[in-house]
Amino acid sequence: MLKWIYSIGLLLITVPLCWSNPIDDAIEEVAWKLHDELQERGPFEIEIVSLIFTGTDQSTEFSQNFIGDVGKALRRNFKNEFTEVNFQNLSKNRSIGFDVTSQTPVRSTRMVKLSGDYREEANSLFVNLRLRMADGLTISQAEISFPIFEINGPYKPENTEKLTLENNKLESLDKDNEEIEFTVQSVKGNGSRYLEGEIFKVFYYSPQNLFLRLIYRDVNGKLTEIYQSDQPLEQFVIHEIPPPNSQQWQIDCSLGCGPESLVIFGSTHRIPNNIIEDSINQRRSWELPNALSQIVETVNSDNSQKKEIDKIRSTFRVISLTTVEN
Repeated sequence: MLKWIYSIGLLLITVPLCWSNPIDDAIEEVAWKLHDELQERGPFEIEIVSLIFTGTDQSTEFSQNFIGDVGKALRRNFKNEFTEVNFQNLSKNRSIGFDVTSQTPVRSTRMVKLSGDYREEANSLFVNLRLRMADGLTISQAEISFPIFEINGPYKPENTEKLTLENNKLESLDKDNEEIEFTVQSVKGNGSRYLEGEIFKVFYYSPQNLFLRLIYRDVNGKLTEIYQSDQPLEQFVIHEIPPPNSQQWQIDCSLGCGPESLVIFGSTHRIPNNIIEDSINQRRSWELPNALSQIVETVNSDNSQKKEIDKIRSTFRVISLTTVEN
C-alpha cells in the first residue's frame, strides 16, 4: 500500500492510495464461484492436485501458485466447509483417489481434489478449475480469465510446441484395450511439479494380475526403462512403485529439468525385453509416441504367431510431470 501525503500548514493528512491486483481478484472470484456451484455439501478436506496448460499435461510455477492460492481462498472464506488435507493421517488409497470402497474408511469429512487446466486466447489467460470427489465425480466447476500482461514471469511450460505435438500424437495412439484395466497415479497427480532431490513414486491398482514395465522420457527426450516386474502384480491390491525397502527414484537435474513423462505398460504376459529395448534404442529425442507405437505394433505382430492363450494383451498410461531445480 502507498500513501499520498498532503501538507496543510503544520498538519499532515495521509490518504491511503490502494488498488487491487487483477490476479488476486481472479483467485477470490473463482473461489467464490467454486463454492456457489457446489453440488455436494461438506465438510471437505481439499487436496491441491495440479493446474496444467492445455495440450501439454504440464504445470508451471505460475499455475501451481495460482491453484494453491485458490485452495487457500476456499479454506479462508469457507472455513466450515473446507479444511486442509492431513497427509499424516491420510491412507494411501485416499491420497491418490482410488475408489476402492472396501479399503476406504468411513469419515464424516470427505476429500475433494482441486485441479484444472488453463489456456491462452488472444491477450487473456482462461483458467478452468474443478472440484472432484475421490471417485472422480465433479461436484463444482468454474472458469475465470484475466489479462496476460498482469502475470510476472513465464506462464507456459518450456517446449510448449513439442509437448503439444507429443501429447496430440499420444492421444491418437490406439492404446485402449478393454480386456486390460488398471489405474496408476503419482502422489501429487498428473502434471504436478517436483523439486530436484524430491522422491518420485506412483501407486498402481488393477482388478487383474498384470505385468508392468515403466519407461521414462526425460527433459532432453531420452527414453529409459526404469522398472519391470518379474512377476504379475497381485490384483485388488494398491502397489507402491518403486516398492518400499527398494532403491527409490529421486529427481535429478544434473542433465536438466523441465517437462518429463512416465509411461506405464500393463500386460497379461511379460513383454519380451527385445521389443522394449529395440523400440527405445532406435528412437531419437522427442519420439516417445513413435516408440510406444512401435512397441504396440511389435506386440500385435508377435501375437499373430501365438496361440490365443499365450497372446500378450496390453495397454499403457502416461503420467506427466515437471521437474524443477532448487
